[in-house]
Amino acid sequence: MSNERLLAKQFIITETEYQFPQSFNEYKFSTFRVLTGKDVHLSRIAHGDSESILIGDWYDYRSPELDNQEILEKCFVTTSITELIQCACVVWK
Repeated sequence: MSNERLLAKQFIITETEYQFPQSFNEYKFSTFRVLTGKDVHLSRIAHGDSESILIGDWYDYRSPELDNQEILEKCFVTTSITELIQCACVVWK
């Protein structure tokens, strides 16, 4: 198996500057660099002063038509931590 295939599903979160393979996608998140292999899905959402990222996939069995971005919007645009936990519990069941 080639190194490129091995790296395709990996991700790295770092504040340090390193040279990573060009096959990695790079995103800035706060003070961090998030590097993902070509087969890793990354979704982001900003709400007020907060920003959240999802690395990988999240499924909502009650609304299977929703994609990662729509699930993030549904869960993270909440008014309280209680609402966020209730949303996450529905998604993770």
